[in-house]
Amino acid sequence: MIRVISVCLMALLMPLSLPIQLLFAAQKPLGSDTLDILDTSLGVDQVIRKVEDNLNGKTAVMEMAMVVKTKRAERTMKMKSWSVGNKKSFIKILYPGKDKGITFLKLDNAMWQYVPRIEKTIKIPASMMLQSWMGSDFSNDDLVRESSISEDYTKKLLGETETEYRVELLPKPDAAVVWGKIIFAVSKQYFLPTTVQYFDEDGALSG
Repeated sequence: MIRVISVCLMALLMPLSLPIQLLFAAQKPLGSDTLDILDTSLGVDQVIRKVEDNLNGKTAVMEMAMVVKTKRAERTMKMKSWSVGNKKSFIKILYPGKDKGITFLKLDNAMWQYVPRIEKTIKIPASMMLQSWMGSDFSNDDLVRESSISEDYTKKLLGETETEYRVELLPKPDAAVVWGKIIFAVSKQYFLPTTVQYFDEDGALSG
């Protein structure tokens, strides 16, 4: 089975709903009375809430890389996404060349795929929503289903460095989620995940 090892945010244009001070945070000394981005006194609930608020900003543009590993091979896929809240999103595959230009449009709970090789737009039917998305452990349904990190998971701070928090997420008993555990590395400067690791229900790292 193909496994997703991690999703790394390679570069990010900050959601437009973020305070403009975030863009200049690196120029402010720690302890500034205006905006202390690297506030290590934050609790883990506050950290995750900030991450979720930023990911679900009014508008966002992201460039990402997804590493997929099997027993025989490893491959990397790069993509760019545009989103408006959590209802509308557009994803374009940038790499590898054979997949370049494939795009996905999400509007509420519906999804369409454009395949440039055949110059055709396809609406993903309900019967295909549980199928693998681009050969990963994510399904088409994962892309359209709404879930809340802060509400569907219990949270534990595993540790932190000068630049990142490391947070463990465990699903609550009644949460309709796929993964048995998720570990986030979260940037202290932007409160966005830099690396995400997914574990199955048996606690094994996908990969």
